[in-house]
Amino acid sequence: MTTTMTGVARMMTSALAGSANLAGQQSIEASIMDDIQKVQMIDSNLTHHKVNLETACLSPSVVLANNIEAEPNELHDDVTRIINTDDDDLAVVTYSFENPQIGVTQEHRVIELNPNFAAHCYDTK
Repeated sequence: MTTTMTGVARMMTSALAGSANLAGQQSIEASIMDDIQKVQMIDSNLTHHKVNLETACLSPSVVLANNIEAEPNELHDDVTRIINTDDDDLAVVTYSFENPQIGVTQEHRVIELNPNFAAHCYDTK
C-alpha cells in the first residue's frame, strides 16, 4: 500500500511540475504571438502615404525595422527579438527563448515581412 501511495505521489508531483512548465511555455508563446500581431500592425500602418518613398525605398526593411523598434517592447522577459535587415526588401524577425519544458533547449519563431509600402518603390512601366 505504501509503495502504491509513493508511486501516486511521484506521478502527481511530476504532473504538477509538467503543468507549471506548460504554463510557462504558454505564457512565452502568447507573448510572441501578441508581438507578431503588433509587428504586422506596424507594417500594415506603414503605408506609402506615411513614408518618404524617395529615402524609404533605398532600404525598405531598415525603415520597417526602425518603426518596429520605436514601439515599446512588451515581450516576455525570457524572449529576445532580433530583426535582420540584410535583405533590403525583407525584414526577418526572429524570436528566441529557452523552452521551460524538460529536454527542450533553445527555440526560435521566425517571421519574414516585406514592407507594406515597398510595392510603391518599383516602377512597373
